[in-house]
Amino acid sequence: MNKIIEFKRLNSLKNRQTYGFILAGIALILGLLLNHLSFLFYFSIGYLAWKNHRNEVDEIGLYYYILPYTIIIGFSLWNYGVAQFVALIIAVLIAIMFSTLMNGLINKLDIKLGNVFLLPMAFFILNYIFDKLPAINILEVPSLLAVIHNHTPVLRMATIFGMYGTIFLIVLFINSIVGILVDKENIGIYKKVTISIIILMLLSNIILTSNLLVVGESRSITVAAVQGDVVSAEGRPRVMKEIFDFDFNYYKNMLENVDADIIVFPQVPLGIYDIENIVDHKYRERLINLAKEKEAIIVSLLIESSSVHGGKHHRFISSYLISPEGVIGKSSKRNLNFFTQRIIFSKSEDYSAISTDYGEFGIAIADDIRDLNTVRLLKKNGAQIILSTSNDDNFGVTFSSNYNIYPIMNAIKYNIPVVVANQDGTSMLVDRTGKVIDQLAVKEKGVLVDEIDIQHSISIYSIFGRHLELILMLVIVYLIAKGIKKYYF
Repeated sequence: MNKIIEFKRLNSLKNRQTYGFILAGIALILGLLLNHLSFLFYFSIGYLAWKNHRNEVDEIGLYYYILPYTIIIGFSLWNYGVAQFVALIIAVLIAIMFSTLMNGLINKLDIKLGNVFLLPMAFFILNYIFDKLPAINILEVPSLLAVIHNHTPVLRMATIFGMYGTIFLIVLFINSIVGILVDKENIGIYKKVTISIIILMLLSNIILTSNLLVVGESRSITVAAVQGDVVSAEGRPRVMKEIFDFDFNYYKNMLENVDADIIVFPQVPLGIYDIENIVDHKYRERLINLAKEKEAIIVSLLIESSSVHGGKHHRFISSYLISPEGVIGKSSKRNLNFFTQRIIFSKSEDYSAISTDYGEFGIAIADDIRDLNTVRLLKKNGAQIILSTSNDDNFGVTFSSNYNIYPIMNAIKYNIPVVVANQDGTSMLVDRTGKVIDQLAVKEKGVLVDEIDIQHSISIYSIFGRHLELILMLVIVYLIAKGIKKYYF
């Protein structure tokens, strides 16, 4: 049977309609590569919605629609050292798995108003599973919303409904617009759904951009985010001690004309911090001296180790907050790279905010900003701003949009400003409404400096929206189980 299906996939390439699905699939993710073509995301979903209303969506069509997206995932595997042909095979297998699942949702479930809701449910479960499954979420999998990371008014629905709920509503909206055009029998339902989503989008923007969710007084701080690819810098030595010295001076020189309250360095180790306080004082001392010179709080990465106890359980990737008076706090990485860092380091379970004279700071290190819970827990523990030190130089332009979406979505979902200092791009200053105040592109060198307002605020998503996402997922699982029971038992 599987062989027959595979032959059908190959034979379907003789059918011109198959190429419509392929082109729509390319359009779905084209904005990951070319930001100015991100609007094609909506046309891609619109094409699938049109096919859905004409009952022309099948497993093979969905396979070719999803395949460009899963090939991007294959590139991610390739980045981690997986052989090219193996990465391609895995990409094909993922496309087969999800096209089968989505086809089952769209064509096999018999529910009232299925033409309205089943396609949005299919997109919801696609993104939900990619982010939730441990075997998949360790990869640099591009979020579907990464393509439209700069469509802030649309994304602000996430302040209530979260990332997955927003995907559901976007697809539901487009599906309903197409329904109005082609399904005259149910035009009344589609109009009601369309108007409801427009109201929800307007409401989300009003709630987030006003002060309705702000608790207490707001204060402005000047934040600087440093970006520069020191690893590729000419003359960089190979001896560890000399590397620390070179990297420190490289970034220090970039701060010559920078005046800020907070200075965030990228995820590049600028020394070792000995938790036994026995050796390596100089790395701390020179950062303290830099903090004195700049009259600022420095957020810098140090490799935390122990001169007394060896082994993985005494090594952490840690970001330190250093003021002119000394070290005032630290935060260690919670989400370690599966293929390398987990072998060498221990992960942190601490989500405490750090108190400073400027407010309560939450620190995220690299993959922490992509994690589903890190920013939520930092916010829950009192953080008024998220400072993220990152190093994403090896993923290149292909995934830059993916690193744009997570700071923006975290700002929107949790109603909190986010600052990202990335070694090689992209670095960002994002206010609590998801507006990008300033940004450096991939491969740019420079320092972002601007004022950001911080305050305590309420996150509707934390209180309500994340539970709504879970309920929707459980409903979909129930419908799938019901469909399986009907067809196979």
